[in-house]
Order: sequence, then C-alpha cells, then structure tokens
Amino acid sequence: MDDLVLKTARNNKLNNWGEREPIVCEDRDKIHRAMAIKTNPDLTAPEKSTLYVHEISGCKGLEFVGFSNAKIARPIRLATGIIIYPCFMQTTEGHSFEDPIVRASFQMSQTGRYIYDGWLPINNMIDVEIRNRIRTLREVLGSFPLISGSKFYWEPKYQVSNTTDNTHYFSETEIKTIEGFAEAIDLAIPDDRIALLRSIGWVSECVRIENPESKFLFAVLAIESLCSYIEEAGEDSSFHALAQDHRSKAERKRERENCIRRTLTNLLDADPTKAISTAYFECIGGIKKRLQTHLINIFGEEDDGIVAFFKKTDGGTSLYELRHTIAHGSHDILAEFDRNGVDRNVHKVEKLALRYIWHVLNHCLGFFNESSSIHAKISFDLNTGIISSRAMYHGPVDMGLLYVK
Repeated sequence: MDDLVLKTARNNKLNNWGEREPIVCEDRDKIHRAMAIKTNPDLTAPEKSTLYVHEISGCKGLEFVGFSNAKIARPIRLATGIIIYPCFMQTTEGHSFEDPIVRASFQMSQTGRYIYDGWLPINNMIDVEIRNRIRTLREVLGSFPLISGSKFYWEPKYQVSNTTDNTHYFSETEIKTIEGFAEAIDLAIPDDRIALLRSIGWVSECVRIENPESKFLFAVLAIESLCSYIEEAGEDSSFHALAQDHRSKAERKRERENCIRRTLTNLLDADPTKAISTAYFECIGGIKKRLQTHLINIFGEEDDGIVAFFKKTDGGTSLYELRHTIAHGSHDILAEFDRNGVDRNVHKVEKLALRYIWHVLNHCLGFFNESSSIHAKISFDLNTGIISSRAMYHGPVDMGLLYVK
C-alpha cells in the first residue's frame, strides 16, 4: 500500500499508526457532551467510541484494535478505505530481547495472536452514517474465515463502555455458600445432579463470555435444559414436584400417539398441512408452551421476569421471540441496531436463569444462598478515561505492548 494513503488517513486519526495515546481534554463542555454519549443506551460500544472520540478530538472515523491468527506482512487497504496496520516486527531474529517491542513481537508469534491497528474512515459523523460504516467494517472483516479459516476479531481502541470486570469481595457468607454447594448437590440422584450442573454450566458460560448473542442464548439454554429435564423426570427425581405433567412417561407417550392418530384421521384427507401442524402443536407441543406453563406456575403470570420473557420488552418483542431470531438466523449480527437490542436485554434473561436455578435448589434440595448482596468495586481503566494533561500519563503507547498477551 502506498505510504501516501497512510499519511492521508493519519490526518483524520487521533493517533500515529500503531499507537494508542491517552485522551487529553481540558474543555469541560466537550467532556460533558462526551459523557452524555458514553451513557446513551441506544448506542453500541463501537458507536459510542466513535462519537466519544470525535467529540473530544475531532477524529473522523473509528480507530480499532484487531486480533488475528493471520500474520499479515504489511499494511493493507480493504474495501471502502478500511486500513489494517501490523503492530509487530515481521521477524525478531538478530534483535535484542532487551527491547520490549521485540519481546512483544516474539510473544505474538508464539501464541498466534497478532495485533493490528485498524482504521475505519467516516466522512459524515452522524448516527446513521456511523452505523452503516460499522456494518461495512463487520462485513469486510467477516471475510477472514472464508479465505483461510483464519479469525479476525476487533474492538474499539477506546472502550468507553465498562469492559473491565468488577471485583467481587467474598465474605465468610459467600465462602460458606460456595463450600456447601457441592455437598448439597451430591445428595441428589445422579440424573438430577447432571441436569442441574448442566444448567449451571450454561449460566457459567453466559457470565464468562463477552458476545451478547452467545450470552443471551446460553442464559436461555440454562432455563430450557433444566425445564425439559424436570418435565420429563420420573417420580424418583427430587425435582418431580415442580413438573406440571405428573403422568408417567408411558402414559404421556400413549396419549400423545392417540392424539396424533385422531388428528390425522380427522384432518389428513382434507388438509394435510393443517393436519401435521395441528398434530404437532396440540399433541406434541413446542418447548415454548411447556416452558411458559412451567415458569408461570413457579413465578406467576404477572412476574416482571415472566412478562418480559414471554410477552414484551422495551422494543415491543418478548425475550423468547428474541431468542428465536438469534437461534434461527434472522437476527442480523452485522447490524448495530440488532446487536444493541440483544445487549440491552442480556441481563434480564441472565437474572431469570439465576432465579430459576435457585428456586430449584431451594425447593428441591433445601439449599439456600446465604448471601443477600455482594460487595463489589467497579474497576476503572485509566487508559480510556479523559485526562487534562498529557504529562499525567507515563505508560506505553505502542499497541503491541498494550495488547500483547
């Protein structure tokens, strides 16, 4: 790529290529407007970062950091002016390991996690154009798996949303609860134990990962998997009392088959499509119907969590409908509007999953959470905050050093 392209793009950027400087500003009005952007719930993290940095510095575009197992030898210009700039040395042979940049480059080669400085130019800094340009970025970088099976993921260089983990301080109360958990579930029969731990495993994955769509689906799976097990469990299960259908498996199978036969006899000749549809929904029933009946019996039809899950959200759709769009592919993962809709609702379904699991633990195993609240401290990343003087920051600016693992 021509050096002139890099120099021209640099004029619109906040940073030199391969660097991340702190954000410096003394103008209180600018800072106030930037903080309003930071707390806007209608914007995704990349949109916030773009507008936030533009408000402070006038930067016309989105600076991002990329991570890939693809080693690219030189800066490249992709479609619509997107630039990817390597933040590592192509070879460390013959260079001193006393140099931290040499060590960082070597570390990248050992882990297969290469760091890139990314630039997305945006000429018209209005919400609609920013959203369209970020979609273009997702489309372009999404091509990496098609080319070689390589991956490329990215994040805004300035993460104005809270991305650091809060510190949770465990007192003796929390320690007592987590120590007693293993003893409590070991009292359950093996199948109950497996089903409960499987559901908790989905919650654990939900909490661990960052992708909103995955978090959302994992939280729903935590509920669905345990509900399905309880509704199918036999009388020897500790969870059987929570089931809505207390018939034996043999009885359920016999009645289901009889229902299917009656439906097909009455409807098949006149309307085969209707016959199959009716047989499924009236005789077999989808998981939504069973799940809804099960959870309403536990929490009540007017419970806020149940209303949001099955009836409505801020966007006018239920959380379960949102689950359907993600699971069946109609959710547009490239669109900021769709992504924001999921991100804003993840905590609701995660909270419901935790309540449901604790209800099962309380009522079926007699195990309770001794903790009423957790003492937590919100971590603050000084690298992405606003400082009044460049002299206040003494850390590295080289992106290879900042992001190497």
